[in-house]
Amino acid sequence: MLLLISVPPAFSQALPSEILLAKGDTFLSENQPEKALALFEKVYNESFARGKWDLAFQGLYRQALYYIRTGDLKRASLLIEKAESLLNTRLRKNGLRYSDLLYLKGSVTMRSGDYPKALEYFRNSSLARKENGIRDSLLYKIINNLGYVSIETGDFLSAEPYLKEAITIAEKIYGPLDPRTSRPVINLASLYTTIGDADNAIQYLDRAERIMEKSGSSENLSVLYMNKAIIFKQAGDVDKSLRYYLQSLHLMENNKETAPQNLVLIYNNIGSFYDMAGDINESTNYYLKALAIAQSEAPSELPIIYINLGINSGKNNKCNEAERYFSKALQIQISNTNQEHYMVAAIRLRHGESFLHCWQNIPKAVEQFQEALRIARINYGEKNSTTAQCYHDLGLAYEAMRDYPEALKFYQKAIISYSDGFDAEDPDRNPGPENIRPGLNLIETLKHKGLILKTIYYSFHRKQDLVSSLNTFLLAETIMDKIRQGYSSEQSKVSLVSREAEIYEHIIDNTFTLWKLTGDYTYLQLAFETMERSKASTLLSSIRNIEASEFGGIPLELSQLERRLKREISFYQENIYEEKRSRKPDQRKISTWEQILFRLNQRYDSLVRTFEQQYPNYYTLKFDNTVLGLDACRRSLKHSHAMLQYSLSDSVLYTLMVSYDTVIFTRIQADSIFSRSLHDFLQEVSFGDFTGDEEYRFKRYIRSGRFLFGKLIEPYIPWINDRKIIIVPNEQLAYLPFEALLTDSCPLEINYRKLPYMVRKYSVSYTYSATLLSQTKGHFRLKARNALLAIAPQYALTARNIPTPERTRQYIDNLYPIPGAREEAIEAQRIFPGKLLVDREASEENFKRLAGKYDLLHLSMHTIIDDADPMFSKLAFTRGADSTEDGLLNTYEIYNLRLKCQLAVLSSCNTGKGKMLRGEGVMSLARAFIYAGCPGIIMSLWEVEDKTSVGLMGYFYKFLWKGKTKSDALRMSKIKYLAEADPLMAHPYFWGGFVFIGDDRSVVNPFVKIAFPILLALLLISLLIAVGVYHRKKYRLKNASLRRNS
Repeated sequence: MLLLISVPPAFSQALPSEILLAKGDTFLSENQPEKALALFEKVYNESFARGKWDLAFQGLYRQALYYIRTGDLKRASLLIEKAESLLNTRLRKNGLRYSDLLYLKGSVTMRSGDYPKALEYFRNSSLARKENGIRDSLLYKIINNLGYVSIETGDFLSAEPYLKEAITIAEKIYGPLDPRTSRPVINLASLYTTIGDADNAIQYLDRAERIMEKSGSSENLSVLYMNKAIIFKQAGDVDKSLRYYLQSLHLMENNKETAPQNLVLIYNNIGSFYDMAGDINESTNYYLKALAIAQSEAPSELPIIYINLGINSGKNNKCNEAERYFSKALQIQISNTNQEHYMVAAIRLRHGESFLHCWQNIPKAVEQFQEALRIARINYGEKNSTTAQCYHDLGLAYEAMRDYPEALKFYQKAIISYSDGFDAEDPDRNPGPENIRPGLNLIETLKHKGLILKTIYYSFHRKQDLVSSLNTFLLAETIMDKIRQGYSSEQSKVSLVSREAEIYEHIIDNTFTLWKLTGDYTYLQLAFETMERSKASTLLSSIRNIEASEFGGIPLELSQLERRLKREISFYQENIYEEKRSRKPDQRKISTWEQILFRLNQRYDSLVRTFEQQYPNYYTLKFDNTVLGLDACRRSLKHSHAMLQYSLSDSVLYTLMVSYDTVIFTRIQADSIFSRSLHDFLQEVSFGDFTGDEEYRFKRYIRSGRFLFGKLIEPYIPWINDRKIIIVPNEQLAYLPFEALLTDSCPLEINYRKLPYMVRKYSVSYTYSATLLSQTKGHFRLKARNALLAIAPQYALTARNIPTPERTRQYIDNLYPIPGAREEAIEAQRIFPGKLLVDREASEENFKRLAGKYDLLHLSMHTIIDDADPMFSKLAFTRGADSTEDGLLNTYEIYNLRLKCQLAVLSSCNTGKGKMLRGEGVMSLARAFIYAGCPGIIMSLWEVEDKTSVGLMGYFYKFLWKGKTKSDALRMSKIKYLAEADPLMAHPYFWGGFVFIGDDRSVVNPFVKIAFPILLALLLISLLIAVGVYHRKKYRLKNASLRRNS
């Protein structure tokens, strides 16, 4: 429900000479209404007694306005009757006072909800004023209220010119920057939001915001923020929407004069936000808050609250309760307005959805949808999102009846309603992206149309149906990408991609079927590009955003401002998040920080808009959404490499094997056996408890490991041969250490050392996507000195007597010492020259100061994983008494670093672990390091035993120093470890958790490594020769001089 602003009745219609009226107006402006009312009564009584009829009328007029404002409409009506009698008997030909009287009548009927009468009074009032040549502040208020009431009655065509006229009058009277000018601006923005014109809505809200932030009231500003939040919610920008909702709520709850209706609407809208976010309980709590106020203070808002409560009841399968709520909403709305009001369409639409989903009563649902469509077309016409939603829901009903042609017809009509300049009812046709108003509901309609066309294809095997289905899903993806580009926060982008990931799955499925049908190489190219777009697209977008800032022509001072704002935003986000998690959250602190964070985000959004508008190169780089094509990938792969792209859905696994000379595309069923094998394997390799039935666990491991190799790798061995394999996983495959799969049948003897692990035959590396790998390849080679920064904290040194906030203490108190961490860091620094930070020196402060200066980072420490919000997972450093940091480096902070290293070895536990988000991948700490500028990462998929880690890392650095690639060095260290381990310690739990992801080039150039000592020796020899020659020449000159003297 949008919040509109009706202009309060005016209190300043007095002539300058009328001192008492002017003083009364002053009392009102100073919030002393009782004193003002006493003066207005005195003016009326004295003026009436003296026969000063116009002044007496103004006294009555102001008294009536006072009671309208305070909500006493009965007393206001009595005063209006008095004023009308006075006008008819004493001021018959006064057109100005006649207009004033009609304004009073319009205000009372508007407040009482009789909008048709209000429209009539306001129209006649404005005509009377215009006929007398008066264009004053009251005319502005009358015209604004005409726009407001027109929106409430659903007359959107009339509302727009009224509100534009009100803006013009207000600007002439008050000036463009006066807060009173913002009122019709906000109402016009609300109108555009209602009719689905988000671009114009945001434009007018931004305009009003610029006015009100300088001089407007907090209540009007809160209204503006709420309307912005509604628009962002409709666009799916969850982060920005919640930000504006909370700011609006803060302003309203801290303003004692906030109108009850405004509180009702903010609670209701926040409830709607949580409903969209999937938190039904929190959503219902806010609806009930709104209901408690609306029942006594704002009864006109009851229908929308009952609609929302009905929706939530239906989602909780409380169908009878939902039915009661919808019936109440309909009854109140019809009694307040009429049966064809636009809100009646909304009620019938949601009631029909309840019949469809909760009751499974399709005929009743269709009946409600058809009536909603009839009303929507009356109020909105054909080209509107509400009309489109009615067609969409009718499509759902016929789809549920398996009447696919009829369902397809309604989905096509919905698409037409969402589009401008497109009216084709042929389901094989779609509008171009330029004809579409992008929206999440349109994406939903396109998905259903695509599925229906695919279903029809499998019934009749008409190729065109499958092609049309593919084109429909491609259009849905284009719209999704356009919407995502409008988001500023990573959270909103990731949320959108995760919610709509099935679009990618359908495109891949259709391209596979069409490729099998036709053999057309174009479908292979499209499948590969779709797999690329379906993986870590938000991470890729964020990295391109960084490059746009660095290479888009942005002045240095603005780039530095952007980085500073990002750091400050991260700081307050962390403080708010952690304070809310503490045992006794300090609400005062949270509120203060939220206000600061809101202002910082506004500054950041404004800065980014400046970049986009004033720096074309920045815009081009930032919104470059191209991915690496199949042919480009094949050209970039060395002859010694092969890439395996996986796309795993709930029931199907697609694999694209790509090399410079071969492309293989396969599909297998990811059935219950596949899922069970994947589950069993991951359990066995990552679970460190070896108690229980040893034989059972061994058999389960070799059975699942061999099965998965047979499905994931073995079919492609004839083309892979001895090539290095680059794995591009998705979904649960991202947690899988492929090197621990089993290539051959296994002996029955329980001996993990002898098993045919994949690591023995193949070198494996991983990447989030081929595009990301190409984008983040390092360009620097290791320097001869100061190459490594190795860090190993000592948690025992985090003394209990160091003053520590409770929200930090909850983490560090549970950190146990890691005995091998120090040894591991020392060994790394022994092999590679550089800096060693251990014990007290291994602080967060030192890491932030030094990390950007080294080519190789080694971090051996605890990781704290936060699956609820991966951006707050942490690396734990040593915390000292004099440190300005808390010793916990969270993901947000890593994102704000600027690293130049070629490799980061995250020997910390679980650095590759994190929350899995569809379409984006694992939200791990390793991902943050890639974003920060590190193209290669060694990470751990589970909590690795620290003694094992010391040995493995020692071998790894030795091989790395010899010039091996990163994946080869890791593979060779694992093989060496296996050769030396006993049968139990050879279990993959001890070595399989470490994997390499990213750019696989060696960090040490073997030629440089060998050539440097040779060149140094040659230089020394040359120096010695030069010194010898110099002394020989000097000796000869001396002898020659002696001979001349003699």
